[in-house]
Amino acid sequence: MAARDSRLLGAEEYTGYSLIIIAAGLGVGGWELWYFHHGEISAIIMHVSHWQMIFIHSFTGRFDAADRQVLAANPDRVTFPQIVHLTREIGRFFLLPAMGFVFLQAALCVWRAAPARYARKLDLDGLIKEQAKSFRAGAAFVDRRLASVDVRKGEPRPADAALHVNEWIAAWAIEKNAFSERNAREELARQLGDPWRGALRAKPHVRCILAVIALHHAQKRAEAVRLLGDLSQSLAARQGEPAAGPDAPLHFPGGAVSTADDVLKQIDIAAPVTQIIGRHFFTTPGLMSALTAARLKGGVLAPGQFPFLKLVDRRLWYALHSLGFEAEGRSSHPHPAQRIEAIGARDHWTAERIAGAPLPAPAIDCAVAVIAAATPQEAQTGCTSKCSIIPISSCSTRWQ
Repeated sequence: MAARDSRLLGAEEYTGYSLIIIAAGLGVGGWELWYFHHGEISAIIMHVSHWQMIFIHSFTGRFDAADRQVLAANPDRVTFPQIVHLTREIGRFFLLPAMGFVFLQAALCVWRAAPARYARKLDLDGLIKEQAKSFRAGAAFVDRRLASVDVRKGEPRPADAALHVNEWIAAWAIEKNAFSERNAREELARQLGDPWRGALRAKPHVRCILAVIALHHAQKRAEAVRLLGDLSQSLAARQGEPAAGPDAPLHFPGGAVSTADDVLKQIDIAAPVTQIIGRHFFTTPGLMSALTAARLKGGVLAPGQFPFLKLVDRRLWYALHSLGFEAEGRSSHPHPAQRIEAIGARDHWTAERIAGAPLPAPAIDCAVAVIAAATPQEAQTGCTSKCSIIPISSCSTRWQ
């Protein structure tokens, strides 16, 4: 059989050949080194052994005679077995102390080891606490221990899960077991926030999130992330807070609001986003446009970076949460389907963008029509105006 081509040899065979060559090279090289430099090698070993025996002399005189012989010996005439015997005898003296030192270190590791000192139960709460050290935007949820609870009837709690359409209708659009268009419109209008009257006249929490958006728009991402962390940490859990979270919206403390106001007083940072908001009549649609512009200018600013806003203003949170990332150029649907709790804000925001001007009257007819269509048949007697005549196919409003 013809010999195999060397290129077909396996990696294991190459490794074996390499080890053989290395061993042979070390053997030949070691012999040549000893043969041609025998005296120098012996002198170095004898010198080191001498100092070792001086140290041993502090404890015992057992090696005094050997030390004198080493000093008197001619390195060129010392044989290899003699050197091995000398170093082995010296090594025996250090054997027991070395073993004791190793065992002492082992005991110290067992007693003071990091796993024993720092180990703790790492559940979801512990993971949130560890993550909050480097990702401070989640600091507001440390020690809150939020649990899965039923959504509160009527107005949901700040931390309650997102409402489904039937839950939203039951909470906001039903009166005397019938669909109430008036109630639905009132709640949809509340999703728009207050009329915009300028940054310094806005509510404190609006100024705080606006400052973050302004910093991000100015491409000061580190400052924006730092402010997000400060805002989140300022909403720490209170003693005795229930598993469902706070019963009422929280408020940013004065120090956090002052920091945000200092940012908004910097004209070069605040002016670009306040001009964008000024194209809208209501605060929430204005912030939606400002956030969209900030993402285009400064990159991604995901809802996961400001989840604490839900504890302060649930409606504003879902409105900003509903936005996607608009790419430059034409895009059919850059924004995902919104939750039902943002359907009014998205409807009015879209109408203002189409009109290119602020709309003082809530443009929420499509949202009302979609909600009315989702209302159970037995409760639809209260739909008496535009919501009953707008074709659903003409509305782009959808929810998750």
